[in-house]
Amino acid sequence: MRQYQTELNYSILQEMKILSTETGLKLSQLSLAWCLANPVITAPIIGASRIEQLEENVEVVEHPPSSKIVERISDVSKPKWLQQKEVRDTRRIAFSKQRALYWREHPRL
Repeated sequence: MRQYQTELNYSILQEMKILSTETGLKLSQLSLAWCLANPVITAPIIGASRIEQLEENVEVVEHPPSSKIVERISDVSKPKWLQQKEVRDTRRIAFSKQRALYWREHPRL
C-alpha cells in the first residue's frame, strides 16, 4: 500500500477533492467521468455494491461533467516523466523558433 502513498498521488487527491467541491460530484463520479472521457480506457469497471452507488455512476454517464473538468483531472494526474517531457519539448520548440528567426535575420552568405 505504501507504494501508492506518493506526492503525486496526494496532489491528485487534493485536486480531485477541490473538483468534487466545485462540481458537487463525488470522487467516484469524477473518476468514472475521467475514465469514460479517456479514449485509451475501453471498458471502465465500476465497483458498486449498493443500488445507490450504481445510480450515482449512471448519473455521471447521463450527465457528464464539462471537458474542462476532465482536462483538469488529466493535467494533475500526468506522471512526472510526461510533465518533464512536455517541458523539454516546449523548450526545444522555443529554441527552434529562436534559431529560425536568427537565420532569417542573418542569412548565410
